[in-house]
Amino acid sequence: MENKQRFSLHQYADIIILTLAGGILFFGWQAAEHYFTAFYKTTGQLTFALKALSLLYGVVFLGNIAAPFISSKIGLKKSLVLGFFSYPLFILAIITRNVLFLYTAAICLGLGAGLKGNVEVAYIGAVSPKEKRGSFNGFYRAGVRIGATLSLVFGSLYLARGSFINFYFILTIIAFLGFLILLIFLREPKSKFQESYSRSFIGQLKEILKFVFDRRILLLLPSSIATGWIFGLITAKIPLTIQNLYGASYIGLLLIVFQITRVLLTHPMGAISDKIGRFKMLYLEILIGIVGGVCFLLSKNIWVLAITLCAFGVDYAIKESNGAALSLDLFEEQVQKAGAASSLISTLGGTIPSFLLSAIKSDNYLITVAIIFSIIGLICAKILETTQKRA
Repeated sequence: MENKQRFSLHQYADIIILTLAGGILFFGWQAAEHYFTAFYKTTGQLTFALKALSLLYGVVFLGNIAAPFISSKIGLKKSLVLGFFSYPLFILAIITRNVLFLYTAAICLGLGAGLKGNVEVAYIGAVSPKEKRGSFNGFYRAGVRIGATLSLVFGSLYLARGSFINFYFILTIIAFLGFLILLIFLREPKSKFQESYSRSFIGQLKEILKFVFDRRILLLLPSSIATGWIFGLITAKIPLTIQNLYGASYIGLLLIVFQITRVLLTHPMGAISDKIGRFKMLYLEILIGIVGGVCFLLSKNIWVLAITLCAFGVDYAIKESNGAALSLDLFEEQVQKAGAASSLISTLGGTIPSFLLSAIKSDNYLITVAIIFSIIGLICAKILETTQKRA
């Protein structure tokens, strides 16, 4: 009993350190991401910013492909360290406004984000009991969202008087601090899961590519594509819409609605997922995303935009806690592959939308496509649930 209690305390310590590091990292990153297009619009380099974001989110998929191979070779902690470091690097590149450095850093962050997104799910799965996976994932995601929300609050207050350049210098330092906390304090977990990969890189690559076309991943892909379109809107397009209609100072204020909703609901949604089941929460996530999309199509009034962002916040709160837990359940004894599943489902869905960010001018078109894929996603999720019950 004493050993079990001690192990439980270690589990919570691991999650708390990961959450603290992630929260501070995203305090630096979130405002840097959401103000990026607005900043570069003022310098006449908006096209470069949109292309950098397209490049960044387009190569996340490659980071996912490589993540199981990398983490199996160097461990979960070192993989997280590499992923975390790519964030302050990209923020620094934004400051320089050097196109070559910016695009190079975008590729590094895309690969790093893919690696991080994969491995953080695997790490949480390795240190959490099955009955607490939704709760542990929700706790981590909520902590990251708190950092992201504070980042936007800070951005709204600072940019009322300060310059974009100084703002991004501060964000770089904060993001680097999150990286240092992870590097110094996070432990390598003693996972009970054992992976079976080929020893050669080619052999591992074949296994991973085969895994990409797993039936379970393909059936979850349509709803993820919908989320990818929505993410493109929130990252690159909605900030510009707000800036054009209401001024740059309103960007942070409105996006705080999105972040606060995620903060308040991510952990509770994870706990609810543990109680009522992963698929019921998946259906709820998809339906709420459709509601948000319809609201956005109806009006760009500031209050309707707030309602839209609130709905998208609920959508993401469910996705972040329930999605990771669902992947861990579907790929029970293969924690690194489960992490790959969770991250792949997200990034495969975002790859095509990300490449089209700089080409598509119509926000309404993006939302319409998201709604269509959401409806398809509902059907595919029901098929997956039925086949899992039979299995």
